[in-house]
Amino acid sequence: MNTSIGYYSEREDEAVLRQLSRVSASGGLLVIDMGNRDWIVRHFMSRDISEVADSLIQLITRTLYLESSRLENIYEYYEKKGDSLRRIAGVKLDHRVYSLHEIVRLVSETGWSYLRSFGGFSLEPCHVDSNRIILVAKKV
Repeated sequence: MNTSIGYYSEREDEAVLRQLSRVSASGGLLVIDMGNRDWIVRHFMSRDISEVADSLIQLITRTLYLESSRLENIYEYYEKKGDSLRRIAGVKLDHRVYSLHEIVRLVSETGWSYLRSFGGFSLEPCHVDSNRIILVAKKV
């Protein structure tokens, strides 16, 4: 859940889905939860800052590479003491973001039968203004 695919190349994502298909029982379900590329492009924010806990500030710096549909996120965490901030941690994540039609194609080519997609956990239909894709597929 929460960006459950895309951390490798598209070829490696395909290999992961094929392997999941091989080890799943007939009729088994696959659920993929991920950001919706269409929404990310339409609402792209290169920086985001928020207080995630008392005295803990999170800064996210994003770069979206349209040619490869890869999203690079740099998460930095700062401790707030009075008027000053002290950096305490940071991590860089990079992953492939997919549009609905791309992930449907990928699961369909790897031993799964696409059943349905949703735009969130309220099970609303997925559309360009859904910030996530929750895809459900069944083992063929």
